[in-house]
Amino acid sequence: MGLTQPRLGLWRLRRLVRHGRVLAKRARVAPSTHIPVLIGLSQIVRPERVLELGCGLYSTLAFLNRSAFPFVRQLRSYENDPLWADRIEELTREERRIELLRVTVSMAEAVTDLNVDGYDLIFIDDSKNRLERSATIQAIARKRIGAALVVVHDFEEPEYRAALRRLPNSYRFCALNPNTGVAWADLAMSRRRLRALDRAIRRNARVADTTDISAWLRILDPSIVSIR
Repeated sequence: MGLTQPRLGLWRLRRLVRHGRVLAKRARVAPSTHIPVLIGLSQIVRPERVLELGCGLYSTLAFLNRSAFPFVRQLRSYENDPLWADRIEELTREERRIELLRVTVSMAEAVTDLNVDGYDLIFIDDSKNRLERSATIQAIARKRIGAALVVVHDFEEPEYRAALRRLPNSYRFCALNPNTGVAWADLAMSRRRLRALDRAIRRNARVADTTDISAWLRILDPSIVSIR
């Protein structure tokens, strides 16, 4: 008779999920799991200048949503997929706050000489493979980012977490799969608020779809503003 594996107690399973050792069920729309995190961070950081490395329906349009990001006055987006750049350009044609830059080299190469000190939020969700995105993350982590908050999607990937270790502070949101990670240097950031945001997202993960910005604005507003 073979050995049987012991069952994990419910409390133990929840603890493992909370610490990211067991991933939650993958979201229905995986590219959108950063939306609740970004909405919460918008209330905490109140970003005015955003740098986006890798455009997306669930990031570019979110940053330009005045309800979700009421303080954003400049969005600078880099994209190295020409077809994707065409699509985002068409959707944001009437929006003057965005500067869409088409990249003909790797994203890491494109940002090598870029001065990122002065941005409030840097969002990284570029490239079609782990190696290229890891290189992008490393390129940003090597820079002087000042008081910017760096946000990375798909943070359950060990390569991305390793690439971000140059920055002194980080936090991994595990409530949704794919995960979202944040890192910072000079920013005065409260881990207590980040943990509270993570808990609020986890409590409501089955209530609201990750693509529903209006729903998450209703859910997270009282949860985050009340935290001190």
